[in-house]
Amino acid sequence: MTERERIYSQIRASRDAVRRAEDADAERRLDKARAIPEFARAEADRNSAAIACARAAAAKTENAEKAKTDLEKAEAAYADVLKKYGLDVAAHRRCPICEDRGFAHGKLCSCAQREYMELLKASCGAEHIPQFGFADDKSASSGCAQKDDLGKLYSAMKKFCDKFYDSRIRFILLTGQSGVGKSSLAYAVANELLAQGVPVFCTSAFDMNALLLKYHTSPLEARGKYMAPLLESDFLVIDDLGAENILKNVTCEYLYNIIESRINHGKRTMVTTNLSLEELMRRYGERTVSRMVNKNYSLMREIVGDDLRLVFGQKR
Repeated sequence: MTERERIYSQIRASRDAVRRAEDADAERRLDKARAIPEFARAEADRNSAAIACARAAAAKTENAEKAKTDLEKAEAAYADVLKKYGLDVAAHRRCPICEDRGFAHGKLCSCAQREYMELLKASCGAEHIPQFGFADDKSASSGCAQKDDLGKLYSAMKKFCDKFYDSRIRFILLTGQSGVGKSSLAYAVANELLAQGVPVFCTSAFDMNALLLKYHTSPLEARGKYMAPLLESDFLVIDDLGAENILKNVTCEYLYNIIESRINHGKRTMVTTNLSLEELMRRYGERTVSRMVNKNYSLMREIVGDDLRLVFGQKR
């Protein structure tokens, strides 16, 4: 079961609970209304007329039209009684499109979109991702040295997001000195994909290392929860690779396995780092880095320019 399917299942379960509560409330109001003799008679007459109409229609008898007319009269009388006593016995549905099911015509209803996003962020650990989007990029107007390169990258990444599942790109590597805009671009991509409903997991290399250590030192039956977000998310962001400590038999070995598995299963990954390609090879090995820069499925860009934190800090 995919992450999307698991979340859809959660939504269906929560909406079923809502509908049961709505139905129970309607039933209580109906029972109270039945204490009014006139309403009880009108309800019984309407139900009898509905049964007679259905039987006549199924049998295709000559009385079908008369049965239909009798039902219309009974329904009108029922409505008059409801109005007369100010009765409300219907189940209250908040959404007229899906009637609080969360899905309409086989698709997620607009009323459930926010619930889906909240569940998706929680399940993907994406609640802590800085709220930075494509529209928030101000590098073009800052006069920074890398404004043209960033402009092209933002445009390319927007296209990548627009055709995410059909894109040939499975690995994105952004290198460059601290502050040139790598992380902000990664956050923009992550938030854009989250808005599209793509399962995203965003982590710093330091936090990923902590997960890998827990995985490595945990009992076999408890390991899955630590590796799952790194392997199963449709889009993984590893920010600031190289800032973490190298743990023996953990960091390099598991990083290779994660990258290899994700590429083989068509999962997309984005890595930002202050290290050069040569430094990455010395730190993680040629075997790992070769997976990152394979021209068949990778996009590698080095961003060179000003420290944007200083640029914008000066402007403020």
